[in-house]
Amino acid sequence: MNNCNFLALSAEITEVEQSPIPVFIISYNRTQMLQRCIASIEALDTSLKLIIYDNGSDRVDTLNALDHFERRGISVHRSSRIHSPEDLNLMADFIQDHCSAMGPATPYIVTDSDIDLSSCRKDIVKVLQHILAHFPKAECAGPMLRISDVPREHPVWAHIYNRHIDQFWYKLPSFVNLPSGLVAFQRAHIDTTFALHRGGLRFYRPRLGIRVYKPYEALHLDWYPRCWEIEYSHTASARISHWSNPRYMQEHLTEELAHNQYYDVTYDEKTNVFTVVDVGLE
Repeated sequence: MNNCNFLALSAEITEVEQSPIPVFIISYNRTQMLQRCIASIEALDTSLKLIIYDNGSDRVDTLNALDHFERRGISVHRSSRIHSPEDLNLMADFIQDHCSAMGPATPYIVTDSDIDLSSCRKDIVKVLQHILAHFPKAECAGPMLRISDVPREHPVWAHIYNRHIDQFWYKLPSFVNLPSGLVAFQRAHIDTTFALHRGGLRFYRPRLGIRVYKPYEALHLDWYPRCWEIEYSHTASARISHWSNPRYMQEHLTEELAHNQYYDVTYDEKTNVFTVVDVGLE
């Protein structure tokens, strides 16, 4: 397939005064990832209110980090340890109570602590707001998760590629002109990997939404072995934690790559040109 170019046209953005958007960060025994996740969120250009929802961390350094964030003014809700993906929906009452106090139509963000937005443009939350306004049936919106630089030394590199190409990267991106300009996107399910949820909708996961491509692509830190925190890998449930969990990795250690290509988007900041590329795999 030949590369396809699209010119992004600038547009006037009308800013609307609003209360800070609550961001619920799911935490468990990950200290450095939590710190990196929060730093990347705080660097965004939208008014946000961070709330850490901790699922029973017991590492001393994580508990110290939670205390540190509380002293900085970040809310920390301490819950009990969970044992299955379904338990993540136990957050729903807490989120609903918090958002109801701010107003019944308050949008909110939910993210795992292993998501790093430092590779995204700083206006990503505004773009996600524009996405939800433009697509009224979308329940949430979030970034694509970059796979292009996942290191091959990851023990289940082939499984990561197979699973995420099967779910997302086999699709050709679509484009939409928003108040923030041209955006590349696809319709897709989103779990807890950073998403802005439509106000008034009770939280559950996964949820059908829209994912946006570069320059709004996020990093999934669990795919980078240098970021692993060993204590987490050995204490988190294998039903919840996949990519750094020894038991889960052992199940997929011999899996072979099942794809020879996927579709990606590049974006040139200087020329405002998007290019859809057919990425070959060996």
